[in-house]
Amino acid sequence: GVEQSLEVVLQTSRVTLDELTEYRAQNDTAVARWAALRHTRADIAALNRLLTEAAVLVESREFEEFVARDVDFHSRLAKAGKNEVAYVMAKVMSNLSAPIMLHFLLQQTEAENLDMCTRILAMHRKIYEAVRLGDADAAEAAMDYHIQVFHNDLNQKY
Repeated sequence: GVEQSLEVVLQTSRVTLDELTEYRAQNDTAVARWAALRHTRADIAALNRLLTEAAVLVESREFEEFVARDVDFHSRLAKAGKNEVAYVMAKVMSNLSAPIMLHFLLQQTEAENLDMCTRILAMHRKIYEAVRLGDADAAEAAMDYHIQVFHNDLNQKY
């Protein structure tokens, strides 16, 4: 479908980490804002469940599975934002980011992975809290911070 074709185009055009970050800094922040303004109780329950599952994965040191679930959080946030285009793009972006994060995990020690995944989870929680409270500015700021940290972490390694 559309997602696959977009991914193929993006993968073959050699997307850089900087480009991915630049795009996400604009796009994911808007998604977080929309989610804060438009979410339903069901959206909040679903996001909360994903965070609970993610916490269990970090606890049990299942980092690869945690990274795979990172995709779910961003997609579910886009669903809460009630914009179908953003939802498709969130899945595409996550599918482009996942291999980068996986590559990253395999190069790190377990302690480094625990640290990274714990920080990602904490940032997701912060985004979630702002969304739950309907605070669009805080949701946007929390997402922006998350993307910048992710970018800086990867940049130091690559």
